[in-house]
Amino acid sequence: MSCTTCFTDWICKCVPYNDFILLRSLLDPATEYTYRLRDKFDAEYIGQVTSDENGHLEIPISDFPDGFFNEYAGNFTLEIYTDADLCNRVQIPLVSSYECVTIEVRGGNNEKNTIGCAAPTP
Repeated sequence: MSCTTCFTDWICKCVPYNDFILLRSLLDPATEYTYRLRDKFDAEYIGQVTSDENGHLEIPISDFPDGFFNEYAGNFTLEIYTDADLCNRVQIPLVSSYECVTIEVRGGNNEKNTIGCAAPTP
């Protein structure tokens, strides 16, 4: 039994290849992070991203094989680290703090590439 707590959300299969997955977290602004995304076969995809002024991360779809995010791929697990060696995993501040994010890809014609809650309207 695992004690890992993951936030669960979804994106649509329609995210264009030149677009990104937006993680609406409250990480430190303008800070470089390393992400690790694992698929249902435990294949790992690792890359570096820099948080924007709000602490959000944009993970480029182009970092993954074309068609990778589809409704038949199963769930993906996203973890964020402060180092490229994957030694210091970040507690991802979303609704609460989470060790990871489980991402489901849904079919249909929905348009959604964001993980986490929407930013408050001013």
